[in-house]
Amino acid sequence: MEEKKNKQIKEEKAKGGVRKMERLREKRGITLIALVVTIVVLLILAGITISLVFSENGVITKAKEAKEETRGAAVEEARDMWELDKSLTEYVGGSSQSLDELLDSLESQKQITAEEKAQIKETGSVTIGSRTITFNTARTLVELYDAGELKIGDYVNYQNPTSGSYTSLGSKTGMEDLITDGGDSDQIFNVANNQLTWRVLGKDEATGGIKLIAGSPMKRESNSSYPEVPYYFLNGAKGYINAETELNNICALYKNDLAQTARSVTIEDVNQVVGVTVDETGKPSLDESGYYGQTYSYTNQYASPEDYLAGTRSNFSKTSDFYGYMANNPALTTATDQRLYNLLFDNVEYGSGKAYWLASRCVSADSSYAGFGVRYVYSDGGGPIVLGHDLFGSDGGRNNNYFAVRPVVILKSNVTEDSIHKIDDQTEEEWNYEGGLD
Repeated sequence: MEEKKNKQIKEEKAKGGVRKMERLREKRGITLIALVVTIVVLLILAGITISLVFSENGVITKAKEAKEETRGAAVEEARDMWELDKSLTEYVGGSSQSLDELLDSLESQKQITAEEKAQIKETGSVTIGSRTITFNTARTLVELYDAGELKIGDYVNYQNPTSGSYTSLGSKTGMEDLITDGGDSDQIFNVANNQLTWRVLGKDEATGGIKLIAGSPMKRESNSSYPEVPYYFLNGAKGYINAETELNNICALYKNDLAQTARSVTIEDVNQVVGVTVDETGKPSLDESGYYGQTYSYTNQYASPEDYLAGTRSNFSKTSDFYGYMANNPALTTATDQRLYNLLFDNVEYGSGKAYWLASRCVSADSSYAGFGVRYVYSDGGGPIVLGHDLFGSDGGRNNNYFAVRPVVILKSNVTEDSIHKIDDQTEEEWNYEGGLD
C-alpha cells in the first residue's frame, strides 16, 4: 500500500514537472518573440534615425546646408557693405577697401576658402550654398598705377563736361587797369570750345587719387581787347592777388562725377614729374635762377600788393622763394625720359602756343625791389624753363603777360578701369599767336 502511494506521488510530481516545463517553454517562447520583435523595432528605429541623420535630406546634410547658407549670407552682406562703402566714397571722398583687401579679410575670418578667393579673382563670382555672389573685380586706376600698368604720360578716356563757362572779371585779373580805351577786360572760358584730351600726371599725394592733365591748354573766348590772343591775361597787383583763385576757378569747369576736384596745374605738379624736391623750408633741390633764399631790405616801398592797393608804404625785408630751372637739365627726370618731357614741355615756345601759367605765386627779391609774381612754363629759345613772372613790384611798378591755362583733374581714388582706361596716344591740337614777354 505504501509502495503504491509512493508511486502515485512520483507520478504526480512528474506530471507537475511536465506542466512546469511546458510553462517554462511557453515563457521562453514568448520572451524570444518579444526579443526578436524588440530587435526588429530597434533596427527599424535605427534605420529611420540613420536615414534622418545621414540621408540626402538628413539632419547632418541639412545642418551643413544651413551652415553654408549662413556663410553665403555673411559673404553677401560683406560684399554689399563693401559696394556701399565704395559708393559713399564717391560722394564724401577718402579711400575705400580694395577687392584684394576685402577677400583677404573674408579668408582670414574663414568665411571663404583660398580656392573660393582665387575663383572670385578669376571669374568675379562664387557660389556658396544657394547663393551666387558676384563681385566687381575691375581694378582701380590707383591699383593699376601702383602696379606700373598705368604710367605718367598715358592717355585716358576722361570725359569732358559738354557745357559750362567761367568769366574771369577784369577787376580780378587787373585787366580793367590795363585797358583804358573802353575795351572788354573780362575773359570768358567755355568748355564747349575746349574739348581737351587727358593724360596721366601721377598720383595726388594729398588724396591718393590719380591726377590727369590736359594734353593741350585752354583758349579763352575772343573779345574786343586783344582778339588775336587766346591766352589768359594777368596784370599788376590785382592779377597777382587773384591769380591762383582765378586759374583754379577756370579749370574747375572740368570736374565730372568721377573727379574729386579740377584745378590748374601747379609748380608742385611739375616738380613731382621732373624730380625736383623741396625741403621743409621750401628750398628746392634744383635752382638755376640764383634767387632763392636771398633777403633784402626796402625803404618806403609797398610791402605787398595789398599794401599798394591800400596806399600803404613801409620799411620791410623780403626773402625770395623764387626759383627756376631748365627742363633739359641732366639732373631732371625729363632730361632722359622723352615722353615725360613732351608731357610738360612739348611746344611751350611762344610760336607754338603752349606756354602756360602755374597756379603758384612766388616772391623774388633783389637790391632794388621785391617782385610778386606767378610761376609759368615757357621757352626762350634755349629750351623750356620753369620760372616766375613778376606782375607787381614793391616800388609800385606793374607788369602783365598772357599765357595759357592748363587744367588738372584729380580723380576719386575708387575709380576703376571700367570707367576710365588707357587709350592710344592722341594728336594734340596746336594753335599759334603772335606773343612775347612784355
